[in-house]
Amino acid sequence: EKGGIASRHVLICVQCFPPLTKQAGGVAKDYFALCRALIDGLGWTVTLMTPVDITASGELDVGRWLASGLLEYVPVGGVRASQAGEGIVTMWDISLSNIFLLARALLSGRYALCIMEDILFRSVLLLLARTLGVPSIATTHTDVPGLDVYSRSASLRMAWYFHIASAWCATVHATVSKVFADVLRARYWVPVQAVWPPVLWSEHFLRPPEDYVDRAAKERARWLNLLGFTPRAIFLFAGRWSSEKRIHLLMPVIPEDCALVIVGDSDTDYADMVESARSRHVLPLRRMLTAEELRIAYAACDLFLSASCFETLGNVVVEAWASGVPVAVQPSQGHLELVADGENSYFVDFDDPEGAHKKLAQIVATDSPDSPVRTAVRRAALQLRTRDFAAEVETKLLEPALKAGELRKSQWLRDLAVRVWCFVTFILTWIGVVVGTRLLFAASRDPSFSYSAPGSTIEPVRGDQKDPLYLSHDATPPLRFIPPELP
Repeated sequence: EKGGIASRHVLICVQCFPPLTKQAGGVAKDYFALCRALIDGLGWTVTLMTPVDITASGELDVGRWLASGLLEYVPVGGVRASQAGEGIVTMWDISLSNIFLLARALLSGRYALCIMEDILFRSVLLLLARTLGVPSIATTHTDVPGLDVYSRSASLRMAWYFHIASAWCATVHATVSKVFADVLRARYWVPVQAVWPPVLWSEHFLRPPEDYVDRAAKERARWLNLLGFTPRAIFLFAGRWSSEKRIHLLMPVIPEDCALVIVGDSDTDYADMVESARSRHVLPLRRMLTAEELRIAYAACDLFLSASCFETLGNVVVEAWASGVPVAVQPSQGHLELVADGENSYFVDFDDPEGAHKKLAQIVATDSPDSPVRTAVRRAALQLRTRDFAAEVETKLLEPALKAGELRKSQWLRDLAVRVWCFVTFILTWIGVVVGTRLLFAASRDPSFSYSAPGSTIEPVRGDQKDPLYLSHDATPPLRFIPPELP
């Protein structure tokens, strides 16, 4: 017992968690980092309710937590949405069996908190948690209107507005940056009570740059061999190959004496286009990297690039800085939270190809190991690597929700009336969601929908999209841990 918390056990409902990285990279990494903060940093026990097969994550920490009982895994059914050329998205199914599992868990009295990510129709789950008296934290990570498909799908637009309204059902609604919090408040008039601290999702980003010098040199030598020439500077893009990342805008603006290495993957037509864009100055290497491989890739480059105007924070900026690498990014969304142009990194307007080309050439011409920008990045890297992420999670996310829960208990008569109202609303909302989604899933052809068995979702792997050479210089290959028995 600490700080008045009788139970240090949290229930987390997610549809994005390792091994899903192609379509859910940032959110999956955020929740993996959250589990590490709760379990290793704060001593909480976590129950993970998800359609994802987390035993196939390849993360040794997941295996260790499962074996120790500090992580309990409750598989739930999922829905797969597949659209031509756009890959597959996995969703938490708001079905009778899943609702029964959630209700049974919340009624057990084991949980001090329930945390939910961007689950479609999560208002149903949040209303159930409120009905049963469990404080909840809902976190919004994705700016769905930034997706290309948003403007083409009326059902997605309706679902998004319904989704964002769920902020009113949560005890605490959180997001990942102050900039995106202001957007949500101004655009949708919803409350945002908390902001996540910057996420470094793997211990590899907490280690000093000196630990990766030799392996980075070997990786850079491999790139040079594949390029066939020695560029003045090597730029890097790493992440999901999807249209909202606007990777195609990077390719034509690379200075003639420089090169761009693109690492990542997705199961989309856009990813096929990126892979086919190989040229003298552009080297696509199609495969999602492990944390160690990604840390090596950052250390092997000179500057990280991103033309995305979709990022609500931009974990890649934090990862690059922690690796000691400055970034040149589009001045929009979450990038505005972190970057000060010409001070700790650079803003480049990739919508202006001529201006972007000149700006990158200028950056390369003035860059040096002791430049003011690189000095500032080294300071930022040290701060990121030494900050107490777990303590910030406790202060910014957990404590406000727990205190609100205690206040409700002291106002028991008012709380009882609210819980009765929430129960009625939950029943009506759930029936409407189930009927509406079942009709939509049955009638829709593009996207098409299919149901997945509990805990059966894994990352699809296409054998022709691997770059196996990443494991050629002492990087630890991913392992699969299968516990003898799941709770």
